[in-house]
Amino acid sequence: MTTPTRTAASSTNESPAGRSPEREQLLAGVQRIAEIIQADAPNAERERTLPQDSLAAFRAEGLFKMGAPREVGGLETDPVTQVEVFEAVARLDGSAAWSLMIGAQGVGTLGSTASDEACQEIFGADWPHTAGQIHGRSKVERTDGGYVFTGNWSFASGIRHATWVSFDARCPSEDAPGGEEVVIGVAPASEVTVIDDWRVSGLSGSGSCSFSVDGLFVPEHRTYTFPPRRRRGGAKYTLPEFNFSGMIGLMAGIARRSLDEISALARSKRRPFSTGTVADRPHFQHTIGELETELRAARAYSLQLLEELWVTASRGETPSVELRGAFSAAMTHMMEVGVKVTSTALRFGGSGAVYLTNALQRNARDAAVAAQHITVSEMHYETYGRVLLGFEEEGHPRR
Repeated sequence: MTTPTRTAASSTNESPAGRSPEREQLLAGVQRIAEIIQADAPNAERERTLPQDSLAAFRAEGLFKMGAPREVGGLETDPVTQVEVFEAVARLDGSAAWSLMIGAQGVGTLGSTASDEACQEIFGADWPHTAGQIHGRSKVERTDGGYVFTGNWSFASGIRHATWVSFDARCPSEDAPGGEEVVIGVAPASEVTVIDDWRVSGLSGSGSCSFSVDGLFVPEHRTYTFPPRRRRGGAKYTLPEFNFSGMIGLMAGIARRSLDEISALARSKRRPFSTGTVADRPHFQHTIGELETELRAARAYSLQLLEELWVTASRGETPSVELRGAFSAAMTHMMEVGVKVTSTALRFGGSGAVYLTNALQRNARDAAVAAQHITVSEMHYETYGRVLLGFEEEGHPRR
């Protein structure tokens, strides 16, 4: 199938807070490597990780640098532009977009929170690739000069090509609330054991394998406590929402590809014993109109709220609980709309869409798996409802 050139309604090119000067270059970079990413999509599913050609293409265009502070050589790209870039990649392949999103976020977290000594190690040579996970089955012990970690962690997207891996464990602390603190350790990827267990229904090409360590010593300068303290970077690193807002672009891009694919297919596809094409059917016309409207509305509303968060944070102000609650709920809604769009497009795709190599099939599976992520849980509706009803008046909405 070919991808039609129709585009969705786009966000504004400029915001009161300003957009990253590299925006046009980044989006143009995605177009330059589009053929590579799209051609690699079947390879990603087969290899269950981001293929080397796609990895090299992302590196060549500097896309992994979007998440990191300028102090460590990153681009510190504004979150709205990042969403647009992830969206453009997701229209080519959902797994590739996920790999880019997690990779850019991970290196951004280390760049903004790691100690100066750790940053010299991590960013001192070639641009790093990071992977990691928290909430593992783990333990840690204090020792002279650092910590010793043992544990297993799942869903470490991109670990097959990572150079650094981060992980957590709870450590007793008299100074911490509840008598313990979460310690994050960062180690070279060569020091962890990758577990080949990423055999899943969707986002298969993201390489989100589990990993383990056993008695691994991590020097204190390569550890920090969670939630982390910002050491570098500007407004982008003041809100956790900016770290997972890329999910908007991921789902918007996957869903847009499915709508474009099924619209193009329907113009020529004829059902057995039917005199017209699928596109001639009033039911299909109604469905496409409905899905197009829902997708554009969900995307626009999510980006509007993200822009409001970005403007507020860029002014050095704290966004309201209501705004943060609305944004989290909007992200959840964006994911639900994406799942609806991709699953409906798959149904209209007919028998040809059952093959794993079919873009409609892959998009529906990728969307369903992405929507399982905790950052877009349906609990956000409950939180936002509590805010609207006056139950949450101070601090961050609970999750």
